[in-house]
Amino acid sequence: SLSLTGQMLDPVLTGLGMVIGGSYTDSEVKQRSDSPAMTLPGLSRKVVNATLYYEREGFEVRTSARYRSDFLGEVTGRSLSRNSVNVKGETVIDAQVAYDFSQSNIEQLYGLSVLFQISNLNNEPFVTYNNGDQRQVRDYQNYGRSFMFGVSYKL
Repeated sequence: SLSLTGQMLDPVLTGLGMVIGGSYTDSEVKQRSDSPAMTLPGLSRKVVNATLYYEREGFEVRTSARYRSDFLGEVTGRSLSRNSVNVKGETVIDAQVAYDFSQSNIEQLYGLSVLFQISNLNNEPFVTYNNGDQRQVRDYQNYGRSFMFGVSYKL
């Protein structure tokens, strides 16, 4: 992982920053010592998270992205049984803009803050497939983007 603020590079970049993290997992799990290795449900081999942000004088802008590689998932089948399926890797991008009026010179708005967020900005679908072949789509779920607006006031 790496966390870097702009002022570490130059004072002109105060307020800018980034946080990046990643993992690579190579595991072999066996039920018994003589059984073949199996994949753990939900475990992606590669995961990367990155956030870029600007925060200064009450104003905040940030965007985050999360990538995860293909993984073995579990879904509910007939009679509520759990079925293993291959899940296609995905990259999901989120963004947010906020302002805290307590940082402004407008005394009447002191304590007020507003926030606007978009989740799944890139409209990434959730896709499962059969037989280890991404062309054999089993299920394609497009949840779309979520837009959220919030207002808070502190006394």
